[in-house]
Amino acid sequence: MAENQSKTEMEKPIEPEVIELAGGVIDSIEGETVRVQYGGANQITATDVEIYQGGALTVQSENMRLDRSTGLLLKSNTAISEGSNNAVVIGDQIQVNESRIGVAVTNQATISNSSTIFLFAREMHGSVETVFDRRSAAALGVAAGVVLGFLGLLSRRFGRRG
Repeated sequence: MAENQSKTEMEKPIEPEVIELAGGVIDSIEGETVRVQYGGANQITATDVEIYQGGALTVQSENMRLDRSTGLLLKSNTAISEGSNNAVVIGDQIQVNESRIGVAVTNQATISNSSTIFLFAREMHGSVETVFDRRSAAALGVAAGVVLGFLGLLSRRFGRRG
């Protein structure tokens, strides 16, 4: 150990600007730019993330691009999904092409040839197949409330007999 360096200086983690993962799976990746190709990660935290034919459980980034990939929970200011399958995408701007998303929450969505189960967007461009939009989600909530209320009344009425 050099005399000028203290022990704590030598123990500082190395934080590279660009991390590339080609194949394989890693638990956690942090960096300025992360590129994953044919691999996967449990957690990615970076300014810029690119995943090509790979996957990630959680991603937190400023800018993200998924190309023929899969993600579970994706949070990014700008997210682009091409031919991918994603469970939850949260971001300021989302661009989706030929992808499937479970839940999308965004200020601005540009979607083509894609489908979502739930889409919550202030501004929407393009065409999307949604299973539930605001109106159908509200109707489903009302219907569920009526059914649960009715079942509650029945259980009180017939539950008291003994």
